[in-house]
Amino acid sequence: MNKIALTAKIGIQSFCSELGTKKRVIFFGILIIIVLILFNSPNSPGSLKSVTQNSPDLTIPDVMGT
Repeated sequence: MNKIALTAKIGIQSFCSELGTKKRVIFFGILIIIVLILFNSPNSPGSLKSVTQNSPDLTIPDVMGT
């Protein structure tokens, strides 16, 4: 392995080991759950229900059928 590849490998490994600590994984997991709840909450301005109620003629490309 050449020196640049070895340095990159060590850098990536140290980044992943720091990022993957138990506290950070739990924090990011809770953060993801909060975001999902906000997007699926019917009263949230970014929820699918409120978007389709505000503009019934338009459809969101991500939720359109094939």
